[in-house]
Amino acid sequence: MTERYQFHFRHILKDGTVLKEGEKLPVTPASQAAFAEVARILIEARKKQQEQNPVA
Repeated sequence: MTERYQFHFRHILKDGTVLKEGEKLPVTPASQAAFAEVARILIEARKKQQEQNPVA
């Protein structure tokens, strides 16, 4: 059985405003670095979960 995960992100800008549904995140070097860090964390979490619960 395959498990599926859905992630819901809320983008909060430095000034405290929250992007609404459908609004685009401004692309800056800082936002790209933050996105890369989130992706790295999710990939590591997935690998760790697969190691703990290997598929038979």
